[in-house]
Amino acid sequence: MNLANPSRRDFLTFSGAALLAGAAVAAIPLTGCKLSLQDLENYIPVALNAVAGIVTVLQAAGVIPPGVASIINTVKVGLDDLLTAIQDSAPAGSIVGRIELVIQALQGFVANLSLPATVDAVVTGLVDVILSTLMAFENALTPSPTTAAPRTFKVGARAILVRPKMRTNRAFKRDYNAIAVAGGYPGIALKMTFWERL
Repeated sequence: MNLANPSRRDFLTFSGAALLAGAAVAAIPLTGCKLSLQDLENYIPVALNAVAGIVTVLQAAGVIPPGVASIINTVKVGLDDLLTAIQDSAPAGSIVGRIELVIQALQGFVANLSLPATVDAVVTGLVDVILSTLMAFENALTPSPTTAAPRTFKVGARAILVRPKMRTNRAFKRDYNAIAVAGGYPGIALKMTFWERL
């Protein structure tokens, strides 16, 4: 194959091989390897923006629970701490523990909300997307997952069953944005890169 001046046939052969290689990489299970840690590291800033979007919805609806700044700060600190642990090559068990702390902090934030009907579905949906993704990362990094089963979380007066769901940043943003737009809050949609929009 002449890569300097490829024929149409060479190009099709090369691009087909590249697609197969990409599919093979995408199929690698996330089990504490660098791929999963990189995915998690890339996800953290997106998760921070996602939580900020929920706060925006609550502010617009006039729902600001007491101590919200402190609780949101706990979520942000937890995500920052998780990022630092990844960058410092902390053991998988330590990272799993930090993910669980973030899940608990987020649960503490949403558990005591008094949600009006106008925002109940959108807030609950957005929380589900964030929690289910965090749970999937937690499972992927646990050698013998004990948290693979769905978990019940309280969002305001409602108890929701959350199932772990591994998402790429692209899938996360699409799921999150679909709920935000359907709920009447397109302004909190997460920005997607050119490649994520394809």
